[in-house]
Amino acid sequence: MTHDRYRVPAAASLATALAENELTMDAHAWAAPCVEAARARLRAAGAGLVQALAHRLVLDGWAIAALPAELPDERLRRAAAGVLAGVGVPFFSSTAAEGCGWRTVTLPRPALATVFPPVR
Repeated sequence: MTHDRYRVPAAASLATALAENELTMDAHAWAAPCVEAARARLRAAGAGLVQALAHRLVLDGWAIAALPAELPDERLRRAAAGVLAGVGVPFFSSTAAEGCGWRTVTLPRPALATVFPPVR
């Protein structure tokens, strides 16, 4: 369970837009064109989310981007990758997490990230 103070909700409209990106990989890193596409979407509509995540990281050393639960798993993976790209953290694929749900993106400081399945 996570404390609400660390959670930064991502608007459903922003998560849906980020979920339009492909998950094309370059080795285990997200391909550069995908990263740039996500960053462009964040510049257009997600500056508030990026600022709120950065603020939490500075204050507490980590933050959680809470993604909308109504998105299916594959779209959540894409949205999570987009959030990570927006804060300058590379996205690494994780086959172990497939099918587990991608409801939150945890962003520890300095530049590591892990995507956790939802707590049940």
